[in-house]
Amino acid sequence: MQTNNLTDIPQIIFWFAEIIPSCHRRGNEINYAAACGYGTLALINTAYSLLTHRQGIGPGDWKLAAVIGAWLGLENLIIDLIVAFVLAA
Repeated sequence: MQTNNLTDIPQIIFWFAEIIPSCHRRGNEINYAAACGYGTLALINTAYSLLTHRQGIGPGDWKLAAVIGAWLGLENLIIDLIVAFVLAA
């Protein structure tokens, strides 16, 4: 598969998570965790943008959080985001 756009890479990884489910998760759980990862960072960015009138987190970070949610599940996504926020601060 040839991709000309780097934004296609997270989508490809997400579909691999759908095809090769780890930890015996079902498709709905994978989709829910990916949506929560994407939505959490998008919501944080929207709030930050409203307060400061500039963008704080790019869409690539949102996609990465969706991929992490698809691979690790919701419980591990929450832990991963908390660790990332603490290390970034």
